[in-house]
Amino acid sequence: MPMAARLFFIGLWTLADSEGRLEDRPRRIKAELFPYDNIDADDLLSRLQSAGFIIRYTSSGGQNTERGFCEMKVIQIVNFKKHQRLSGREAEYESDFPPPPDLSQISETPVLQESALEATEINTVHNEEAIGKNVEATGKHSGKMRKNTEATGKNMEREKDQEKERERNKERIYKESAENSDELPSSGISTLIYSQDALDFAAWFKTLLPKAQKVSQSNLKDWAKTYDDCIRLDSRARDEILAVCEWARADTFWSANFQSASKLRQKNKTGVQYFDVFLQQMNKNNGTARNIHNGTATRSFGTIADAQREHDDFLAAGAALIANGQVAR
Repeated sequence: MPMAARLFFIGLWTLADSEGRLEDRPRRIKAELFPYDNIDADDLLSRLQSAGFIIRYTSSGGQNTERGFCEMKVIQIVNFKKHQRLSGREAEYESDFPPPPDLSQISETPVLQESALEATEINTVHNEEAIGKNVEATGKHSGKMRKNTEATGKNMEREKDQEKERERNKERIYKESAENSDELPSSGISTLIYSQDALDFAAWFKTLLPKAQKVSQSNLKDWAKTYDDCIRLDSRARDEILAVCEWARADTFWSANFQSASKLRQKNKTGVQYFDVFLQQMNKNNGTARNIHNGTATRSFGTIADAQREHDDFLAAGAALIANGQVAR
């Protein structure tokens, strides 16, 4: 039986008289037992009757003189006296309601009780089957969760291995760069920290500055780091970095305010990196700039693609200055 029916049955005991009888008025019974719950009292009474716990019948007369002889609907709780021990004045009260037409139903209800038991057993079997299916489904779900957890663990291990492999490759590249580099020991830039491309950028950027401007090894180190950060953290294109630097150094205004490559990743008052400020203005001005490698020639490039085709010339110019002794690495 559902929980509402079980509690409803218990509530009937408190409303029944000394003979286990009460008037069959579902709405009143509901108001007495469950005034604030949304239940169907008549349906619950029918369930209890089908299970053999109560008898619902109609009588044509009553023993209460106030009611007289009239038709009424009555509920008889089966086995009420068998389980309820009345004493004192309560045991002396006579019922206001007539007994069921067949008095034997009050005490002789084994068939009804067995039917109720059988129904309970069937429900139990169904419940056990449902529980079994739920357990099986839970097991499958747990299996999927274990598989997902194992897959997640494998992915984490794979990511760790890949990260270690990247670090090993990075270290190998740096070491190879150091072995193949003709960098002077006095440069102060560690090839185990910065890529060879970053070192070349730092040396190249120095060629964009006035010859009288002093550049320390610390400056070169900062510029190499800036270049690596632009590539690794900001996902900038190598050739775009070179083009932006050349344009800003050639611009009338920015040439006086862009004397360190470190400014590329610095931000203005609005939080925008100067790299983006230079790039926007360069594109707006159609990329016009002058070649200041030797301080005399002038050229212009219309797009970033044009600069990409000439970036090797930039590095070659820097290498030439180093070879001629004009710049020390």
